[in-house]
Parts: sequence; structure tokens; C-alpha cells
Amino acid sequence: MNRKSMLNIGVALIVIIGLIWFNHSYLNIHPQTIREWILSFGLFAPVIFILIYSIRPLILFPASILSLSAGLAFGTFWGTIYTIIGATGGAILAFYIARMLGSKYVKAKWKGKGEVIEKQLKNNGFLYVLLLRLMPLFNFDMISYLSGLSKVRFSHFLVATVIGIIHGNIRL
Repeated sequence: MNRKSMLNIGVALIVIIGLIWFNHSYLNIHPQTIREWILSFGLFAPVIFILIYSIRPLILFPASILSLSAGLAFGTFWGTIYTIIGATGGAILAFYIARMLGSKYVKAKWKGKGEVIEKQLKNNGFLYVLLLRLMPLFNFDMISYLSGLSKVRFSHFLVATVIGIIHGNIRL
């Protein structure tokens, strides 16, 4: 690995650690607080909630807190619907950011066995993404970013993600 790649990885890690620290130190917000803030937008509350949930992967804010807030603010049915829409939007955003910014870097690094994995992801992306979405061990946002870096077809990613989101919300 060359010096520039190591520097890029180091900067990315510092940014991620900084965002996690910032979230923990300053955004230590509870679902009830978010509920009150969201409802303060009145009729626009569902739209604001969906937009916030959609950009959430960019700031690494915990999805579970927003999902609980949706249930508190909008009730079980509508809270679930808005969470599914917002989580899908966030997953799409993360997927496309990774696809746009990381595709050149990944292409240069996938040689030999990586090409075999890449072919499997292209042909069976739906199954891989769905299995990862159904396992609570894997970070939701990381699956979106990694899918964007891979050759997983967007349509396969989207359908598997929606199924995984619905499963995750029902499980909560």
C-alpha cells in the first residue's frame, strides 16, 4: 500500500472517529427529545423526519434512536412507514456516494481473487445484500457503502435493502 493510500485511509478513520465522538459528546439526544423537535414542524414533520433519516448515514447518527422517535412521534404504523422511507433514502444516498467516490479506488485494488468476488457480487448481489441486511451483526450503513463500492446492481441492492428494512422494523 502506497503512502497516499495510507494517508487517505488515515484521514477517513480520523473523520469517522471524530463524528462518533461528536455524536456521543454533543448529540447525546434521547428519542423523546427528537420526538418533540420533529413534531414542532407540524404538518411538515413527516417530511422533515424522512429527510433527516435519509441524511443520517452521512453523520453516523444511530438509526435506532430515530426509529424509536418515529414510533413515539407518529405511532406504530406511520412511524414504521416513515422509517422505511427514510432508511431506504439513506441507504440509496450511501450507496451512490460510495459508488461515485470509491469506484476508481476499488477498481485499482481488485486483482486476482478480488475479481472472482466482484463477479459473484455482480451476479448474486441481491442474495448477498439480503443476507447481510437480515443479520443484525452487520452495520446497516456499512453494508450500503460496501455495496456501492462493489459491482452489486442497484436494483438488487434496493430490493434487498427494502426487505431488510421492513424485517428490521418489524423485529423492533
